[in-house]
Amino acid sequence: MRRGLGLALAFGLLATLLGIPASAAQLHRWTGRVTHIADGDTFDVDIAGDGTSTPKRIRLTGVQAMEIGECHSKAAANRLEALIGGKNVRLTAQDPNSRGLHDRLVRQVEYKAGGSWRDVGIKLLAEGHALWMPHPTEARNHEGYNRAASSAAAKRLRLWDTDSCAPGPQQSARLRVWVQWDADSNDGQNLNGEWVKLYNPGGGDLRLDGWRLRDTALRGHSYFVFPAGTVLRSGNSLTVHVGKGKNTATRLYWGQSAPVFENAVTDGRSEYLGDGAYLFDRDGDLRWWFTYPCALRCTDRLQGKLALTTVQYDPPGEDTALGEYVDVTNVSLARVQLYGYLLESWPYGHAFPRKSALEPGQTLRVRIGKGADKSGQQYWGLPSSVLANTGDVVQLRTFDLVRLDCHAWGQRSC
Repeated sequence: MRRGLGLALAFGLLATLLGIPASAAQLHRWTGRVTHIADGDTFDVDIAGDGTSTPKRIRLTGVQAMEIGECHSKAAANRLEALIGGKNVRLTAQDPNSRGLHDRLVRQVEYKAGGSWRDVGIKLLAEGHALWMPHPTEARNHEGYNRAASSAAAKRLRLWDTDSCAPGPQQSARLRVWVQWDADSNDGQNLNGEWVKLYNPGGGDLRLDGWRLRDTALRGHSYFVFPAGTVLRSGNSLTVHVGKGKNTATRLYWGQSAPVFENAVTDGRSEYLGDGAYLFDRDGDLRWWFTYPCALRCTDRLQGKLALTTVQYDPPGEDTALGEYVDVTNVSLARVQLYGYLLESWPYGHAFPRKSALEPGQTLRVRIGKGADKSGQQYWGLPSSVLANTGDVVQLRTFDLVRLDCHAWGQRSC
C-alpha cells in the first residue's frame, strides 16, 4: 500500500461509517465558463459565485492527454476546445481541495449536450484522445473511465492507432507486455520489485533503441528511453526494473527513486485505482501497452484449465518457508504455459519464469522459500513463511487481475 491508496481507503471508510454510498459522499459542485484551453486535459474556468473574475486552472480527473509537442497532443487539445471552449461547464469533486501537478484543481467536468450533462473525460477517452489516469481522491467515475479507454484501445482509435504518427518501424513485429505493479512487501523499499516485461514471441528481432516507455501519470517526469543497441531477440524477454542497477542484455533499469506504478484497487466502494505501461516507438506511435485492472472482456484462455490443488499453509512442526507450498495443476487436456501469470498471497507475488509449461495432469509445486528451480518444483524465494495458519488467501491470476483460481481458509474468502 502506498501513495494515494491510503487516502482513498480512508475516504471509503469514512463514507461507510457515515452510512453514505461512496459514490454520493462528499460531492461538491460548481459551474463556470471556460476561458482558455491549455492542452488536452487542462483549461481555465471563471467559476460562478467565487467572488472573483480570475479564472481557476482545472485539471480533468481521470484523463491524461499527451504532452504538448508530442504526437496526438494537438488533436486532444482541439477536441477539448470543440467540446467546452467558451462554454459553461459543471465541475464536481469529492474533495474540494483535490489538486494535481502545478497546483491545478482536479475536477470531473461536464458539458451540456442535447439538454443533458455529459462527462468530458468519458468523451475524450472513448474517442481515443487520452490515457486513463485515476486520481486517488477523485475515484468516483474511474471504472467508467477505464472502460472507455479500454474500448478505444480495442478499436485502435487515434492515440491507440499504432501507425497514426508515422508508418513503422517494424509494424509487423509482435510483442507481449505485462507489469508487476505491486512489488513484494513495501513498494518504496523494493523499487526493482516493480517491473515491465517485454516478451517477443517470435517472428523476428525487434530493435528498441530510442523507443520510450512510460506509466500513465509520467511519475518522475521522465520516460524510460531504451539505450542504443537494445535489441529484443525473437523468443526472448526483456525486463525493465523501476529502480537502479547495471543494465544487461535481459535487464534494464529505469533509475527512479520512488515507485512508478500505482497499485490497483477495485473494492467496489469509492476506490478504483490502476495504471498502465505504454511503449512508444521513435515516431511517437503507441505500439504496445498494458493497463490494469482489466475493464473489457475480462476472461483468460487458461480459466478452467488450472487449479490450486494443494495449499500447505501449516506444515508439520515449525512453520518454515520451505515447508509451505502451493500446488498448481493442469486440469485440462492440453499443454499450458504459466509464463505471464502470477501466484499471489498478498503482499507477495510469484511471477512464473519462462520454463513453466505444464502437461495435462501435471502439477507444479511452488515452495515459499529459496532454492534452485527444477522440473515440477519452483521456489518463491521468500526468506520466511508467509501463509497465515489462522486464515489467508492464495490466488492464481493475470497481471491485470483476471482470476484463474483461488484458495482461502480460516475467516478469509476469495
